[in-house]
Amino acid sequence: MKLSTEYFLNSRTGSQWKLIDVKKRAGLVVPLFSVWSGNKTIGEFTDINLLTDWSRLCGLSIIQLLPLNDMGSDNSPYNSVSSFALDPVYINLSKLKEVSAGKTRKIISSIKFENLNTQRVNYRIKRKKLNTLRKIFTEAFLDSEEYSDFKHQQSHWLDSYALFKLIKSHYNGKHWETWDRRFRNIDSLTVKDILKHKREELNFIAWVQWQAYNQLKEAKLYAEKNSVLLMGDLPYLVSSDSADVWQNPDYFKLDKVAGAPPDMYMQKGQRWGMSPYNWMNIAIGGFTYIRDRLKYAENFYHSYRIDHFIGLLRIWTISKNISESFGGEVGQFDPADENIWKQHGREIVNEFISASSMLPVAEDLGTVPNDSFELLHELGIPGMEVLRWKRNWSDGGSFVNPEFFRENSISVLSTHDSSTISAWWKFEAGKTDLSSFYKNLEQYGISREEIQILRNKLFKKYINPAGRVEWRAIVSPESINEFTSNFSDNVKYYLHELYKSTIRERTDFASLIGYNCMLSDEINVNFIRNCLQTALGASSIFSIQLLMEWLYLDGDILKRFSKWRDRINFPGTVSNLNWTWRLPISLEDMMKSEVIKIIKTLVEQSGRGDG
Repeated sequence: MKLSTEYFLNSRTGSQWKLIDVKKRAGLVVPLFSVWSGNKTIGEFTDINLLTDWSRLCGLSIIQLLPLNDMGSDNSPYNSVSSFALDPVYINLSKLKEVSAGKTRKIISSIKFENLNTQRVNYRIKRKKLNTLRKIFTEAFLDSEEYSDFKHQQSHWLDSYALFKLIKSHYNGKHWETWDRRFRNIDSLTVKDILKHKREELNFIAWVQWQAYNQLKEAKLYAEKNSVLLMGDLPYLVSSDSADVWQNPDYFKLDKVAGAPPDMYMQKGQRWGMSPYNWMNIAIGGFTYIRDRLKYAENFYHSYRIDHFIGLLRIWTISKNISESFGGEVGQFDPADENIWKQHGREIVNEFISASSMLPVAEDLGTVPNDSFELLHELGIPGMEVLRWKRNWSDGGSFVNPEFFRENSISVLSTHDSSTISAWWKFEAGKTDLSSFYKNLEQYGISREEIQILRNKLFKKYINPAGRVEWRAIVSPESINEFTSNFSDNVKYYLHELYKSTIRERTDFASLIGYNCMLSDEINVNFIRNCLQTALGASSIFSIQLLMEWLYLDGDILKRFSKWRDRINFPGTVSNLNWTWRLPISLEDMMKSEVIKIIKTLVEQSGRGDG
């Protein structure tokens, strides 16, 4: 299908499209903490250069990175303590600017970095790095005019961020709302007094940000020289315990928290805990806060992903007084009037577009109102199409052929919040989530005992690591009617729809990707190749896959790292499995991998290569 170049160039984002060239592209997405080189325990800004080299060899022209902002205590990149500051954990200590090379080498060699090179990211390295940076700053930093200019140019956020970090460390990381009253207000005399007496500490925090700024900016320039686009990820919300909220409390609704309403995937909805924006006050401020964020991010990225795009139209809000046990069940949309959602979103997104030369793309997954699709098309912004979730529910749940995806979209196999495509096939496809099954039937007033009886009649006994079960071979639409003869029509309808959506899921997906092998749990490289081929063949302008899924073209990696726990995040859970996943192979070994040739061939055959 021919690309409608004129559509993109004549859209509201036309000037952004002109800068990067309107053409079909393929890319990868990865959290920087997951990649590693040498004996490093975590990815660093300078590793983006190696990732760029690898992408170039593969014919990939987009590197999408998860957020790189300074993370909170949960190490979630989507719960940052600043929407400006970068996380120091990614700084390469050997590539610092304006420091004495000899002294720096001596300091680094004197620090004992314990063996943190494990299968999971060990964030203890962050404290080690900060201690080392402090020593270098004190003993080896050479005064720099460039650093002074940076502090001056970024003072609108950097000063308050440094203050926030300093006071927070004084309170051992406690939420700013629990601080003494004299520290809660950034304009108080006490806070101003800190500026006078803690200059050295504040200077260090700012210096660390300057070093991070330089390393990430240089990574962007390197990617640019190699015709690779860096796509950042700008979380829609920031932590309520952040420098942003502390500095600008009027820009947030502090009596509420954001979340998501219940849906077919999350029966209790979600309660994220971040404070929703007060868009009226942000507008009164000329959208300066939003515009400044984007202008700073432009130093590092050519494009950016708007996380939870539909939140710009309306956001699910929950009163802080509601018990956390309810999740996201008790809440309401803001704005409440759905008739103004589209215009509300349009006004905000137009500010995004005019603020920066970066091309925005949208994460528009979940319960999405039609207004969102219409607005994205109107503005020329790509949304997301996930192969396994894109189904014709009005036609028995058949999978949508990717040739009919929106042109303004990114075709993907998986996301950082989902299982990988191999784990989905093994543990989810064709199976029923048992907790959802119980939850949905309980809503119809069925007792736990009755549900258990139904469960035993309908499903096999074994519960897999994903909490899913398979239908028993004897189950059919007729037997469902028989088993539910004493239940309401709503229960019968639910079970028939559940059966219809899962019983042929594997068969239909295999047909979609042209996979003709036995439909067993075990898959091979041919399955992965067919999945990638199908995603690359979509009408979507971009096709971006998890780096791990590109690496699954290596049969050994596919076999060893397709477990249920081999993923980036388990949404709605607090676990040491979240945000700690590491690639099973170093960047140096990736450069020698046989998958490079396979990927390059797939990309070129799809018309997404350089030619």
